[in-house]
Amino acid sequence: MDFSKTTLTIIGIGKVGSSFYLALKKFRFKKIYLIEKSENNINSIKKILKTDIIKNNINRKIIRESNIIILSVCDVSLLNLINKLSKYDCKNKYIFHTSGIYCSDVFKSLVADAGKIGSFHPIQTFNCVSEKSGKLIKKIYFGYEGGKDLKKILNKICKLLNSNIVNIKCEQKYLYHSSCVLTSNYTITLYLILSKISRKLGTKNNKFIDIYTPLINTTIKNINKIGVRDSLTGPIARGDIGTVKKHLQALENDFPIITQLYKLLGYETIELAVQKGTIEKNKIKKWRQILK
Repeated sequence: MDFSKTTLTIIGIGKVGSSFYLALKKFRFKKIYLIEKSENNINSIKKILKTDIIKNNINRKIIRESNIIILSVCDVSLLNLINKLSKYDCKNKYIFHTSGIYCSDVFKSLVADAGKIGSFHPIQTFNCVSEKSGKLIKKIYFGYEGGKDLKKILNKICKLLNSNIVNIKCEQKYLYHSSCVLTSNYTITLYLILSKISRKLGTKNNKFIDIYTPLINTTIKNINKIGVRDSLTGPIARGDIGTVKKHLQALENDFPIITQLYKLLGYETIELAVQKGTIEKNKIKKWRQILK
């Protein structure tokens, strides 16, 4: 596909849609339509993107001209948007949504080519819109489920973005998305837990972020360099039951719910320690009893 002869339409110019626009505009498409229903978003984002945004006006002319259509609206709005698109002839259009939970089967009401529809979810976190948002979809992975023809186009786009595609089965979409949530959202939750414990220890304000971020950064570097198993350190990795028991006692006094999380994570960590050879198999049962 020659992008200089291609018209791109992005519907939903929020945090994700803006990132797609800022990254893809450099590919010199023939024309790019941006459509957004929120007046507040239009007024604020227009200044950042420095381009025109059409207010909630999906019409026959735009659909007819479009070669690629990206639906980057929130999950609760996606089905309603597709219902609106079903009024138009979408044959020969490459259409994908960016939802992490829905599959390509949400397009079943469209008059469209099965090979040209799909789900293309950026495995990334988007917390604001800025002039640098386009960088967020570079050098990342996208979860893909959909037609082969569309995938060829998206492979080309990914190559230009220095990004990659990981194939997701439709029936595993929620499992896939749960892994994304565990990675991003619950990392933030762990920071919340650290803030609570740090407050108990007398650490002021957000100083705990400065204290623990180097530890987290080094852990991630180790995982990238030597893998998950060999990066494991700490009491479970050493087979130190005594320290783990003391941890549980200390947490139970002030943070009973966090104690349960510690046990759950510790229970899974036993497997790594066994793989590493620091916990003997005949001691697994004892460890599990402590962390159950």
